[in-house]
Formats: sequence, C-alpha cells, structure tokens
Amino acid sequence: MFPWILSASPQDLRDFDAFVHHVRMEANSGNPERIADCFAALIVSDTQCAPEPFGDVMEYDAQRFGWSQLGEDIARFADGFVLVDADGTMTNLHARAAGQSHYLDILGDRVKFRREAGNQGSIIAMLDSGVLPGHIDKTRWTVTRNGVKWTPVVATIPEMGKVKGYIGEDYVKQAKTKGDVKLSAQFDGQRWALTGYERTRSELAIKDFLPKP
Repeated sequence: MFPWILSASPQDLRDFDAFVHHVRMEANSGNPERIADCFAALIVSDTQCAPEPFGDVMEYDAQRFGWSQLGEDIARFADGFVLVDADGTMTNLHARAAGQSHYLDILGDRVKFRREAGNQGSIIAMLDSGVLPGHIDKTRWTVTRNGVKWTPVVATIPEMGKVKGYIGEDYVKQAKTKGDVKLSAQFDGQRWALTGYERTRSELAIKDFLPKP
C-alpha cells in the first residue's frame, strides 16, 4: 500500500461530466495522490478476481511506466463512457484514444536509441525487436549522417520518462498496435469514482539501460 492513499481527500463530484473533467485534470498531473483521488478504495483490474486496493492495482504499472505516463493513459481514455450495467456502472467503450497508435515498432535487436543523430550520438538505451511506447516526432527533421537517415522519435523509457532521440530509419516505424485502458465508474451516493482499471499493453522493447551522459 502507498501511505498517501489514506490522505487523499475525496471530491464532491455528483455530476458525471464534471467527474470526467476532474479525472483528466488530476490524471494528467502525474501526481499519484491526485490520480488516487479519481478512484474508489477498491478497484477491479480483472473480472475474474476480487477488487483490490488502489495501491496494489497500480503498483506494477507505476513502476513499469512511471506515474506521468500512467496518468496520461488514464486521462486519454477517460472518454466515451456508456451505461453498461443495471447497477449504473459506466464503461469507456468508445475511448477517444482508440485508433491512435502511441507505439514505435522496433525492427531489429540491439537497436541503438541515441540522444543525437549519427553514430557519434550518445546511446540512451539498447532496444530489441518489439513495440515501445512513443511516436515519430514530426516537429523535427529526419537527419542524414554518413549516408544513414536517422528518424527523430519521442519514446517513454522507464525511470527516465519521455525522452527525445534518434533511431536509424531502417529500424523504426510507427506501430499499428494500440494500447488499451478500460475504465469503469460508479456513483456511490455521494460522488462518482473510477472502480475498474484493466490494461492491455504489449511488452516493452527495452533491452538495456545506459546511464545519462
């Protein structure tokens, strides 16, 4: 359990639209206490299992992705809620983020993710074939060094967060796979709160970490 869960003060959020706005604002903060305030004390993360405390459900993803990325995912998918159960449970069946790829497809093993374009650029991490949270950065130009094109990307690296860098053009493309976060919410008589959190996300392609230069 995280000690700050007990200190998070619930909000009086009786209007569902106001609650959704609240979730987006709090989750985007990346602050674990503010994210916790969006959720009920017990959360369903697997329909085959009993509800668990917020800290137990989120601990793995928080360590794996970091609170900033976790909050962004929750905020992104806090949309398209529809009533799905007679008890008043709302579920985001039509999340706004659906259909938007936020992964990079790494096309090879031991691919170097460099801070600067070119073979002289400092190495941030070594990547193996697979998918990595991130996107091709359209705000920067592709750079050619010694006949090799380097694609500018923004990737999420555990313990570092979002990092800008370059990957050789032949070894990266925008992935077609999508992550998915299923959220459900219920009204407890005083306020709305998120009561369900189910994540489907491909394994990261991180092979090795290198210290920051």
